[in-house]
Amino acid sequence: MIAGGGNPKSAIDVGDVIIWNDEDFLYVNYVTTGDWFITGTHLHVATFLDGIPQTKKNNPIPGHFDYKTCHDPPVQSVLFTIPWTWDPDTTLYIAAHAEVIKIVECCFELVSDESVLWSSDGGVLGKIHTLLMFIQVGRQILQLRAQRGFGGHL
Repeated sequence: MIAGGGNPKSAIDVGDVIIWNDEDFLYVNYVTTGDWFITGTHLHVATFLDGIPQTKKNNPIPGHFDYKTCHDPPVQSVLFTIPWTWDPDTTLYIAAHAEVIKIVECCFELVSDESVLWSSDGGVLGKIHTLLMFIQVGRQILQLRAQRGFGGHL
């Protein structure tokens, strides 16, 4: 997962999204590293690109994704287990979004390309659009590094 506004100079590697499947389920595991923690996730799985909720300019709309989580307190791992309902050679388009924060000495440090939101006690809250992935999933195990925004096939 890459945070920091999509600019290579400010990009920060905050973790990974690991994807695999067995005969019964597709698994998507968000995992952060170091002092980075997940406060929320959005995930969408489609069999065609237009099946991913997006604006007219092809930007993903995480709030419209099928799967969502919120975490208070924040966590460092979130696992989605989705029933496998596709043929083995189906191309899946997976859009994954996470909201992450960095905890530094009992405080939060926000890295975001979004507007900063302030909590009532003065803490910084916000959203980071960390990744959108396009993959072909068969019956094999895949581990992928995430890319920010719309990219090509990995």
